[in-house]
Amino acid sequence: MSRLLLIIFSALTLGLSSCDTTSNVKPRNEDYFIKFYGGVNAGNQFANDIIATSDGGLLIAGTSENNDGTKELILIKTDAKGTQEWIYGAGQDLGILKSQGKSVIEIPNVGYVVGGITNDGINPERSVLIKVDFNGNKLIDPLKIITKDTIANIEHANRLSKITNGHSGILVSGETDHPSGGAGLNGFIGLVDEQLLTPIAVPPNSSLFIHYFGSDSEDKVTGAYEIVDTINSITTGIGRDASRFLIFGSTDVKTTGEFDFYYAGFTKSFGPSPGIGVSTIVRGWDGSNEFSNYLTRLDDTYLMIGEFNNSNSQIFLVGWNINPTYPPAPPSPDWKTIPGSGRISPSDNVIGKGLSIQNPSRINLVGDVKFSIDHTEIFLAGMGKNLSINSPWPKIYGATASTYSASAVTTLADGSIVVAGTADLQPIKKIIVIKTGPDGQMSF
Repeated sequence: MSRLLLIIFSALTLGLSSCDTTSNVKPRNEDYFIKFYGGVNAGNQFANDIIATSDGGLLIAGTSENNDGTKELILIKTDAKGTQEWIYGAGQDLGILKSQGKSVIEIPNVGYVVGGITNDGINPERSVLIKVDFNGNKLIDPLKIITKDTIANIEHANRLSKITNGHSGILVSGETDHPSGGAGLNGFIGLVDEQLLTPIAVPPNSSLFIHYFGSDSEDKVTGAYEIVDTINSITTGIGRDASRFLIFGSTDVKTTGEFDFYYAGFTKSFGPSPGIGVSTIVRGWDGSNEFSNYLTRLDDTYLMIGEFNNSNSQIFLVGWNINPTYPPAPPSPDWKTIPGSGRISPSDNVIGKGLSIQNPSRINLVGDVKFSIDHTEIFLAGMGKNLSINSPWPKIYGATASTYSASAVTTLADGSIVVAGTADLQPIKKIIVIKTGPDGQMSF
């Protein structure tokens, strides 16, 4: 571990150990807090995603691991101070048993859509979408996504990674067992109508809902966005495709035996997008791996965070954006990696887990600091568009007696930062939510 992180750990985690709640901070700001949440039943609870809601509150999507070994998708809605307003588990209220919550979005003036994975013990794992109103009441029947072998018509397991709001509907992304029956995993994307929660067929193939990509490799999808290009060439006036899809993840590169970040670009009809295609973004160093964990966007820049793993773990962050001219002059690519992409330093023994955009010049990131095999704490940092960590960052939240792990981060309208994750409070694990000031402060 770097000397800087050791200093930060000494200064911060000891303070947090003695003030688990804002009631011990004098003077205190009750808008900032550290809170723990349980699930529907008495088992372990895990957070996977968190969003700021339009009413100023928070919505957490996660999983309840019940005492009988089954898992349930759960949603937890809070107000701005973290006070729980409602909590629902899949088996109790949403009609999906044996499931996990992975990603959640808000549909303006309607409610929320949560994406996850369900396994009923009869069929292979399936990705699932559930739509609820602002009080958590189920609106329509859940949509289960089925992926089949393209030759033998045999259903394969698939696992949703992320859902995002797009211009054409909800974009669903994840990975599936190889649809042609080969080894490894393929990525998949699909469009869903946000009102009816029904699949949207993509022309020219009116029956195509899910599109597969990849080969005989392990494709790990982080997420996808729908791109609406607005940049035109000044000299030619030629516009880009009106809409395209961009997917990020990591893949097992067979020629090197290593994992690398990758991207995939598709046209509106899911054909290869000119200038993007499917390729690795950065080739790993010899003996190293790069694993993608999260994807977000800042205007026309797409930011992917994960882990660079060589002799130890380091945060790896890549920004990918559009060339300012179109068509680009050969050999310039249509899309390019932005300056500053690469390993984030200092970040020894830290894994990047999530990103949020605070304003056009400020990005917040969270991760896990590994102090030992069984002791992890939450890492929070702010950085500029140049992808350099800003002072007074980074900060670390945790306690030596517990293991805290981050899953996601979001930023509120007033600049407050909210981190969701899991706390191992032996003998049980609970969801932890930390809300800080714009610079990570807990009291002022």
